[in-house]
Amino acid sequence: MSLLDDQFRPALLSDRNWIYPALRYSGRDSAEFCFGNIFIWTPAYRVAVATIDGMLVIRSRGSYTVPAGDGDAGHVLQKMLDFSDKPLRLHGLDEVQKTWLEQRFPGVFTITENRAEFNYIYNVSDLANLPGKKYHSKRNHCSYFEKTYDWSYQPVTRENLAEAQAFVNRRMAEAEGDTVDEQLALDLAFRDFFALGFVGGILRVDGKIVAFTAGEPVNSQVFCTHIEKADPSIRGAYPMINREFARNALGAYKYVNREEDMGIPGLRKAKKSYHPVILANSYLAVENPRSGRPQVADATDKAGMKDLWNIAFPGDDRFLTDFFRFYSQPEGRLILKDKDTVVSMLHLIPCTYRSQDRDYSAYYLYAAATLPQERKQGHMAELLAYAKRLAEDRNVDLIFLAPATEELFSYYAKHGYQTVLYAKQLTIKRSDLEALASETRASATSMAFQDSVSLRERVLSQTDHVVHSASQLQFLFYDHFRSGGKLARVENGYALYTVEDRSVTVTEWISDGADAALAAKLLEEPADTYTFVLPTDSNLSEEPLPTRNVGMALATTEQGKEALNQMNNPYLGFPLF
Repeated sequence: MSLLDDQFRPALLSDRNWIYPALRYSGRDSAEFCFGNIFIWTPAYRVAVATIDGMLVIRSRGSYTVPAGDGDAGHVLQKMLDFSDKPLRLHGLDEVQKTWLEQRFPGVFTITENRAEFNYIYNVSDLANLPGKKYHSKRNHCSYFEKTYDWSYQPVTRENLAEAQAFVNRRMAEAEGDTVDEQLALDLAFRDFFALGFVGGILRVDGKIVAFTAGEPVNSQVFCTHIEKADPSIRGAYPMINREFARNALGAYKYVNREEDMGIPGLRKAKKSYHPVILANSYLAVENPRSGRPQVADATDKAGMKDLWNIAFPGDDRFLTDFFRFYSQPEGRLILKDKDTVVSMLHLIPCTYRSQDRDYSAYYLYAAATLPQERKQGHMAELLAYAKRLAEDRNVDLIFLAPATEELFSYYAKHGYQTVLYAKQLTIKRSDLEALASETRASATSMAFQDSVSLRERVLSQTDHVVHSASQLQFLFYDHFRSGGKLARVENGYALYTVEDRSVTVTEWISDGADAALAAKLLEEPADTYTFVLPTDSNLSEEPLPTRNVGMALATTEQGKEALNQMNNPYLGFPLF
């Protein structure tokens, strides 16, 4: 299920209190903008509703409505595009929405007329009075009915509702074809008839019901008829229930919407015969292929992402496989494609920023890459903007990243990132490390990995820092070892380091009063110099140490902005660089 569909659920009767005002605000006259219609067709058409930034969106059989309500529909629709994992389909657009969509999202959708969904809207006065030559045949049917039968009309009440439902069920039992979906809708309509605000009428002959109709207001000007059933053996029953309902129930309305013809020739002929004054257009908008636009990758894109990775970051295939398996999450894989080729990508890795006693949700942005021949065309700028929108939409407070080169700090700054992550660098000779270690004798420890995670958080508890999950840290430890890295571990301390040409570089030093013991362990390496990358508040050395830029952050929520403004040399640690 996509991130978009995760936000939807079936409509409940209690939702009428907020959905009805949103539908009214839209100003639409179509049947699908009636709460009762939405509700009764929920089981059959898999109708679901969502509020996105305070606006109503309706989903039906995999297609969506344009956002309705008091808000920025364009902003909400952009979120829908961002969250959807397949081409977005929008149904039920009128002329105004069609024009708006073409102007607000040029080239994004292909829009086609959906004639089967056009709504037929009539003057109530025409249906009540059947005036002029064009209604001659309707008047004849009604005249025959009135002269032939002992008839009466009644509004639907609580007392006759069950009788009306029994009549409708008999008509459904005699109907041809598959009526399961319609029967589900009718059952709900009768179950919650008055709670839905439905209004209905009954036509009787010799005391027995021969026709039934019901619907609900769309707005103060338009009523929508959802249900109409009549005994086909009674000549004139259909035009009579239509006329009498208009005369007795619809006097407060100017128009009545009798819904669409569903592309059924006979139904289209019948609806035209009542001479609609408005044939309300309906359009279907289908999102064009996403080539050239950012998107969340799906399973079919993984091979293309790996191809790009191997071009941009040639190296260990095993690392790449494990990265996708253990570290990268599907919802954080963002790509831009040219047809079927992934030309640009980045990954958003979930993490947490811990400041004093407060946690902020965050992403660590990693492995941003573009094919060499596609660079300097704005692809990465689009992906970065998309990543920001996703973080905002998902209510993630911050995005962190660690530029691989000094030049990239300037590039990311153009996209709103601020340099806030720093580290101190200490380089000492072997004799200096011997002096640090002289006070103790190191001993190995069998500290479990989980204990290392707990120790890390305890040591960093007084330092603002980026927190990785235990599984992420386990993967990072594993990758460190696989790439030739080493671990010095003592009671209450550990150091991750690499050795090259008689030089040790410590990428993470975690010590709870274990500096001397860790120094003694490092002396087991035959090295001449030792370089430590340390948090800025480290007291490993009393001498002033040079500080270097390590990482940047972008705030994507108000809480994130608060955290960014208060950052005081937070520690990034040793995530992937």
